[in-house]
Amino acid sequence: MPERETGEALENWREHLETLFSNLPIGISYLTPDMRFIRINPFLEERLGVKSEDVKGRYCYDVNGIYKNDQNRNGRERICDFCGVKNAIGTGKPFKFVRHVRDDFIVENIGVPLKGKDGRIIGAVEIVVDVTERVRLKEQLQEQAANLEKAVGEKMKEQDEFTAMLTHDLKTPLTSILGYGSIILSGELGPVPEKQLQPLEGILMNAQRILGLVRNLLSAGRIKDKALELDRRPVKIQSLITEAVRSMAPQINDKNHTASMEFEPNLPPVLADREHLERVMCNLIANAVKFTPQGGRISFSAKRAGDFVEVRLTDSGVGIVQDEIPMLFDKYYKGAGSASQGSGLGLYISKAIVTAHGGTISAESTAGKGATFILNLPAAS
Repeated sequence: MPERETGEALENWREHLETLFSNLPIGISYLTPDMRFIRINPFLEERLGVKSEDVKGRYCYDVNGIYKNDQNRNGRERICDFCGVKNAIGTGKPFKFVRHVRDDFIVENIGVPLKGKDGRIIGAVEIVVDVTERVRLKEQLQEQAANLEKAVGEKMKEQDEFTAMLTHDLKTPLTSILGYGSIILSGELGPVPEKQLQPLEGILMNAQRILGLVRNLLSAGRIKDKALELDRRPVKIQSLITEAVRSMAPQINDKNHTASMEFEPNLPPVLADREHLERVMCNLIANAVKFTPQGGRISFSAKRAGDFVEVRLTDSGVGIVQDEIPMLFDKYYKGAGSASQGSGLGLYISKAIVTAHGGTISAESTAGKGATFILNLPAAS
């Protein structure tokens, strides 16, 4: 192609790109590697109430104001850990997140790294999609769902006696299914044909899930009626956690998770009701399994902490948004990432049991970087 035609073609492309930049109904901005604006398009100018020439060279978080109260500020390094642009620049890969800029402007932020010929990061493109209406609709639907759940909850109060009877009747046969199934799977009654292994593991896994729900319903009823009785005796936390992991093995194995345990030498026993405390451990494992993608890690550790034994369960899952952590242990609460899974009772029951033991339970997490649940249980000696 002659040089003149090549130049005209490039100019046409520039005009097309400029037209797209100026007229697309989404926000587009170019930033330097240290998060300073180079240019923003008219969509962002309108939404942020600023002009492109006025923000050139300024830090993005100073312009849009979404980081003014961010706890991660440290001198000039005031970039939120969830920022799509920061993550894109740091990892060299596109990154997406949703953020409230103002009450009337909620955006889906996509950071795309820009690389030079030598592969170095030379900046980033930030694509901003207005999802305010979508989020508002989601919130309305969640509110409606919450109202419906409340109505259902009130109706369920009338059926507590029936539920208690039903759960008691289900617990015994489910325990038998798990017991006999485990014996068969272990090979004690003879070799298990290869074709039958996976179906049998599936039966055990789902029976364990149902039994967990049954136990949670029973515990919730006892907590509500203030009839949670504890038979507190010295319990070795090592054996209790080991038994809980073994009990939850079908669910752990179903997602190819690696489970590990690390115990401080000479740990004192805890003063606890073994059955109830094992229920807590199983609930925490089930929670970790649910929110950890395939092939993840789940690890237990325990150590002495004064008059208590501190137990930590850490996973490599999706983590928890900071705003949700205070609500984790509320009855029927299910986080944003839980969809329709679970009853919302597991962590509520776990906290009630731990509190009844004179202990504490809490959670630490950074979204996208897993979660850790910390239990402090009174030592027996």
